[in-house]
Amino acid sequence: MRWANEVAAKHKNRAAILITHAYMYYDETRYDWKKYGAKQTWNPHNYGVAKATNDDVSDGEELWQNLVSKHENFICTLNGHVLNDGLGRVTTKTPGGRAVPQMLVNFQMKPNGGDGWLRLMEFSTDGRQVKVVDYSPTRNERNESPQNKFSFAVAPAANA
Repeated sequence: MRWANEVAAKHKNRAAILITHAYMYYDETRYDWKKYGAKQTWNPHNYGVAKATNDDVSDGEELWQNLVSKHENFICTLNGHVLNDGLGRVTTKTPGGRAVPQMLVNFQMKPNGGDGWLRLMEFSTDGRQVKVVDYSPTRNERNESPQNKFSFAVAPAANA
């Protein structure tokens, strides 16, 4: 996290996206070991790597508090890892008022290991709008449900 904070601070005029493994839970909350403990299954603090590294891991709430919310250039976060429906979204404002969409997308539990489903993100040429749709080249189909097809606005990076 120290390295990511350094990069985000050094390049504060550039848009940043956090892509990580376990950040958001399927119920549209961030992983939060302090609040939920083992009630949120698959939390990084409950994995062997946490035990092997003296708990040198971060869950979603810790990443939000100690990284994403501290920089006004994060435009979104993406994570997988979580089963059930494998989908979730929440938007949270930083202390500076920047809205940061956070998305969970995980298709591994679908037939054939995910049927090739991909999350496609199309950024407008001015960088202020992102259109999202899930597509499977294996099935040659798009999922147009509200959890799989949506858009969000992006504020310009700080000092841009």
